Amino acid sequence: MMDKVELVDGITIGSENISEGSAECLGLSFWLSREGCGMVNAILGAASQTIRIESEEGDWAALPLYKRHILPGINLLSGYPYARIFGNQTLFLRNLNKIINVCSTSGVAKLELTLSGDEVELVGKFVKLGHPAVSHSNQVIFTRQIVGISSLADAGDFREAFHGKTRWSINKAVKSGGVYRVIDSGSAQPAQDMYKRVMKEKGAPAYYGVERLQYIVDELYPRSQGVVYLVEMNGKVAGMAAVIYSGSTAHLKQVAVPREFSKQRLGDYLVAAVQYEASKAGMKHFDFMATPEFEPGVKEYKAKWGGTTQPVETIVISVKPVLSRVIDFLRWLSRKMASFR
Repeated sequence: MMDKVELVDGITIGSENISEGSAECLGLSFWLSREGCGMVNAILGAASQTIRIESEEGDWAALPLYKRHILPGINLLSGYPYARIFGNQTLFLRNLNKIINVCSTSGVAKLELTLSGDEVELVGKFVKLGHPAVSHSNQVIFTRQIVGISSLADAGDFREAFHGKTRWSINKAVKSGGVYRVIDSGSAQPAQDMYKRVMKEKGAPAYYGVERLQYIVDELYPRSQGVVYLVEMNGKVAGMAAVIYSGSTAHLKQVAVPREFSKQRLGDYLVAAVQYEASKAGMKHFDFMATPEFEPGVKEYKAKWGGTTQPVETIVISVKPVLSRVIDFLRWLSRKMASFR
């Protein structure tokens, strides 16, 4: 079959296809929009591209991705935050060699598909191909917690939206002088400072600069597509959270509350507040985003909010095996260097 395979600039899927094809809990509509592409470009320096396939019979498949320039002649192509093949997925599977050739010609060394939701079913299909360029870990390295929040907005008061220990935590935080607010303009630096402080407490590097949060404040908040929150205790900044609204899903991009305020339950208070506000904004799902299996404490914290736990699995296609390993090494080196800062 003479299927046409090409790698084109931009997200070349119509909005109708996105709304029909995206699983609700994936919430990809923002990330495949002009604003979403702009944010990923601003933060990661990545350009949006699409692998598009058309068959002689008029069928099609499209995989929106982001291309990151690693070194001269070495590029990484990956989905963000999750990958989805729109249209006829069989076309992608049967044209894997053509896809590898097209990517290689464009300087792509590695193709990564981070799959979750219904898309995880693709993992077995890729593995079944037995292609030497395809690799996948048999172990689930990441999971994500999805919570239904549509009914929270029905509560007349923020505290009435939650029950049991969560309501107790909210009341304790309020009695301790806790209050949350939105950074609706100005600098996002206070939120960034909280993020850096908590990452330092964990002994982990701060991977992102203030431009990530500033983009949400300046570009997304005015369009009702994202919010950066601060939580304060008696007027002192005590934590932060950042959320992206995508379709009917709210993605929690960051939450950080220093240990100093753990006794006041400000972390629970802030996460509950972000979910409540997301529900008021019309969101139906709350995505805690991917959590590494080697961070059981974080995983258990997210799980206590209920909902469902979904695996997040990655298929790696080594377009250029040697250069693909170079990317792996540079990632390892970057994490090591960041840990010394």
